[in-house]
Amino acid sequence: PVMESGGWEHPSQSSDAASPSPSPSGSPIDSQEEVVGPYEIETVREGRDVVICPVCGLAVLIDQSLLRCHLCLSYTHGECATDVSPLPLAGDRNYQYTCHHCNAGQDSFERLTQSWENIIHTTIFNLLLRDGDEKKFFRWREDICSFIDRNWGTLCYGRARTATWFNTVASYLSTHPTIFKSGMEIYGQNGYWTLR
Repeated sequence: PVMESGGWEHPSQSSDAASPSPSPSGSPIDSQEEVVGPYEIETVREGRDVVICPVCGLAVLIDQSLLRCHLCLSYTHGECATDVSPLPLAGDRNYQYTCHHCNAGQDSFERLTQSWENIIHTTIFNLLLRDGDEKKFFRWREDICSFIDRNWGTLCYGRARTATWFNTVASYLSTHPTIFKSGMEIYGQNGYWTLR
C-alpha cells in the first residue's frame, strides 16, 4: 500500500508499487520487507510492525484484530471491514478475506476451520499480548483452555465442542515441542506452557 496525499492507493492502482509506505512516525516502511507475522511477539512489543489501513488511513498494529486480503495482501482493521463477524483475534489467519478494492467494492469474508495446533498457538499468542509483561507461561487448563472456551466461536469455528476437547489441547501441547515450550524446568511441575 502506498500513501499519496493523505489517502490510500491500492497496489493495483499504484504506478510504483515498490515505493515505501510512510509509517505514522513519518519514516518509510520497507515495502520489500514482509510485515512480520503475528506470532513474533517481541517485534509486536517493540512496535516495529505498522502498516496503514486502506479504509481509515490509520496505523494497523499486528496485535490488533486485523484482516489481510488474500489477493493484494493489504491489512485492514477488523472494525473497518464490513460484514465480518466474529472478528478474528490477534494472530488469527484462518479465514479468507477479500478487500473491497479487490472485490468490486464489497468486502468478502469466510472463516475457515483451524487445526488444534493453530487454535492453541493463537490462544497463547493472545495471552502473551494480554499478560506477557507479567506472565510468560500459562497454565494448561486455567489459562489456555479457559481462553479457548470463552472464544470458541472465533477460534473453533466449525468444530463440535466435545466433552474431551481440553484433553486434545493437552495432547497437542505435549506432542509439539517445536512449537510449544513446557515450563517444567522453571516451575518444577507439568501444565505450564508458552510459545517457542
